[in-house]
Amino acid sequence: MERNINKLYVGIDIHSRQHKVALISTDDFSKVSPNWRRARLLTIKNNAEDFNLLTKEIETLVPNPEDVAIAIDHTGGHYSMPLVWFLQSRG
Repeated sequence: MERNINKLYVGIDIHSRQHKVALISTDDFSKVSPNWRRARLLTIKNNAEDFNLLTKEIETLVPNPEDVAIAIDHTGGHYSMPLVWFLQSRG
């Protein structure tokens, strides 16, 4: 049985006008020491231009989309919908 091991975790905290993003490699995340502090932090606006910037940032770290796991904070509202749609359309 093949295990799917992602090489990059992306966590996104959703807000109405901008979103907070943390990108961390699985190597840094899985170690016992506080390497999670090495996470790259970004703030992106809730628009297509910044969504493209996020995509480019992810691609510089991990070129294969199958090696990326993205978790989005569900706010219960509609603020995440444009970003979710954008990311799903990119695979």
